[in-house]
Amino acid sequence: MADPRSAWGIDIGQAGLKAIRLRTVDGSDRVIAAGFDYVPHPKILSQPDAIPDELIRESIATFLDRNSVDGDSVAISVGGQNSLAKFIKLPPVESSKVAEIVKYEARQQ
Repeated sequence: MADPRSAWGIDIGQAGLKAIRLRTVDGSDRVIAAGFDYVPHPKILSQPDAIPDELIRESIATFLDRNSVDGDSVAISVGGQNSLAKFIKLPPVESSKVAEIVKYEARQQ
Protein backbone atom coordinates (compact mmCIF):
# COMPACT_ATOMS: atom_id res chain seq x y z
CA MET A 1 0.00 0.00 0.00
CA ALA A 2 1.22 3.50 -0.81
CA ASP A 3 2.53 5.65 1.99
CA PRO A 4 2.90 9.43 1.51
CA ARG A 5 6.10 9.24 3.57
CA SER A 6 7.66 6.64 1.29
CA ALA A 7 9.99 7.05 -1.65
CA TRP A 8 11.54 4.73 -4.23
CA GLY A 9 15.14 5.24 -5.34
CA ILE A 10 15.81 3.60 -8.70
CA ASP A 11 19.19 3.08 -10.38
CA ILE A 12 19.29 1.84 -13.95
CA GLY A 13 22.73 0.36 -14.51
CA GLN A 14 24.46 -1.62 -17.25
CA ALA A 15 23.36 -4.98 -15.84
CA GLY A 16 19.95 -4.22 -14.38
CA LEU A 17 17.52 -2.04 -12.48
CA LYS A 18 18.08 -1.71 -8.74
CA ALA A 19 15.43 -0.16 -6.50
CA ILE A 20 14.89 0.52 -2.82
CA ARG A 21 11.80 1.83 -1.06
CA LEU A 22 12.47 3.99 1.99
CA ARG A 23 9.89 4.96 4.59
CA THR A 24 9.96 7.23 7.61
CA VAL A 25 9.13 5.69 10.99
CA ASP A 26 6.10 7.22 12.72
CA GLY A 27 7.02 9.89 15.23
CA SER A 28 10.78 9.79 14.61
CA ASP A 29 13.52 11.01 12.30
CA ARG A 30 14.43 7.44 11.34
CA VAL A 31 14.17 6.03 7.84
CA ILE A 32 13.88 2.31 7.15
CA ALA A 33 14.16 0.20 4.02
CA ALA A 34 10.60 -0.93 3.39
CA GLY A 35 11.29 -2.82 0.18
CA PHE A 36 13.80 -3.51 -2.55
CA ASP A 37 13.96 -5.13 -5.97
CA TYR A 38 16.54 -6.08 -8.58
CA VAL A 39 15.56 -6.66 -12.20
CA PRO A 40 18.46 -7.90 -14.36
CA HIS A 41 18.43 -6.82 -18.00
CA PRO A 42 18.33 -9.76 -20.45
CA LYS A 43 21.64 -8.41 -21.84
CA ILE A 44 24.29 -5.99 -20.63
CA LEU A 45 23.36 -2.59 -22.07
CA SER A 46 26.80 -2.10 -23.63
CA GLN A 47 26.79 -5.39 -25.57
CA PRO A 48 27.05 -4.76 -29.33
CA ASP A 49 23.68 -6.37 -30.14
CA ALA A 50 21.82 -4.78 -27.20
CA ILE A 51 19.16 -2.15 -27.76
CA PRO A 52 19.36 -0.21 -24.48
CA ASP A 53 16.04 1.64 -24.82
CA GLU A 54 14.12 -1.62 -25.24
CA LEU A 55 16.00 -3.41 -22.45
CA ILE A 56 15.43 -0.54 -20.02
CA ARG A 57 11.75 -0.34 -20.99
CA GLU A 58 11.38 -4.09 -20.29
CA SER A 59 13.11 -3.80 -16.91
CA ILE A 60 10.92 -0.86 -15.86
CA ALA A 61 7.79 -2.76 -16.93
CA THR A 62 8.89 -5.80 -14.91
CA PHE A 63 9.60 -3.59 -11.89
CA LEU A 64 6.15 -1.96 -12.14
CA ASP A 65 4.48 -5.37 -12.47
CA ARG A 66 6.13 -6.47 -9.22
CA ASN A 67 5.87 -3.23 -7.22
CA SER A 68 3.33 -0.47 -6.65
CA VAL A 69 4.66 3.08 -6.69
CA ASP A 70 1.24 4.74 -6.40
CA GLY A 71 1.41 7.60 -3.91
CA ASP A 72 5.17 7.22 -3.36
CA SER A 73 7.82 9.67 -4.50
CA VAL A 74 10.14 8.19 -7.13
CA ALA A 75 13.72 9.28 -7.87
CA ILE A 76 15.61 7.79 -10.81
CA SER A 77 19.36 8.17 -11.24
CA VAL A 78 20.84 9.13 -14.58
CA GLY A 79 24.42 8.08 -15.28
CA GLY A 80 26.86 10.83 -16.17
CA GLN A 81 27.52 9.27 -19.56
CA ASN A 82 23.78 9.54 -20.31
CA SER A 83 23.36 13.18 -19.39
CA LEU A 84 24.21 16.51 -20.95
CA ALA A 85 25.96 18.56 -18.29
CA LYS A 86 26.68 21.72 -20.21
CA PHE A 87 25.15 25.14 -20.57
CA ILE A 88 24.35 25.88 -24.18
CA LYS A 89 23.04 28.97 -25.90
CA LEU A 90 20.11 28.08 -28.09
CA PRO A 91 19.33 30.19 -31.12
CA PRO A 92 15.95 31.91 -31.10
CA VAL A 93 13.58 29.22 -32.42
CA GLU A 94 10.02 28.10 -31.94
CA SER A 95 9.49 26.12 -28.74
CA SER A 96 8.50 23.06 -30.79
CA LYS A 97 12.07 22.89 -32.20
CA VAL A 98 13.91 23.12 -28.85
CA ALA A 99 13.93 19.34 -28.24
CA GLU A 100 15.42 18.75 -31.69
CA ILE A 101 18.18 21.32 -31.11
CA VAL A 102 19.03 19.88 -27.67
CA LYS A 103 19.31 16.39 -29.20
CA TYR A 104 21.65 17.79 -31.85
CA GLU A 105 23.81 19.47 -29.17
CA ALA A 106 23.91 16.25 -27.14
CA ARG A 107 25.14 14.28 -30.17
CA GLN A 108 27.95 16.80 -30.66
CA GLN A 109 29.39 15.98 -27.21
